Amino acid sequence: MRRLGERLYAETGFQWANVGAAVSEEGVLLVDCPVRPSDSLRWREGLRPLSPKGIRYLIATDYHGDHTTGAAFVGDVTFIAPQRVYEKIAGAGGKDPFSKQIFVETLKDQGHAEEAAEIEAAIVPPPQICFDET
Repeated sequence: MRRLGERLYAETGFQWANVGAAVSEEGVLLVDCPVRPSDSLRWREGLRPLSPKGIRYLIATDYHGDHTTGAAFVGDVTFIAPQRVYEKIAGAGGKDPFSKQIFVETLKDQGHAEEAAEIEAAIVPPPQICFDET
């Protein structure tokens, strides 16, 4: 994890996803999330010490799996995203509107069958707060 500013952090070492975080008075806000459950756990654990209020929000910047699959693994947060993200996720009932299969197959090929199964079974929750343009 790299500190970009007084309250801004980025992580580019996860497979498939570059993620960020901002620390506010309300807690930590995630920008996108890692795809793999193990990466989500490491990301959460790395951010936990930054605020006594914990991780409070997740903003997904797109509906593709590299932005949203990990929403199933980041814990109890308020999920925020553009309206089109909600429409893609809710319209599919959380069942792969964004092709999780490439992640599943790649993890299986890499010998991570258990984690591949976790992703395959995961239901991505729809965002709770949406916006159209701003």
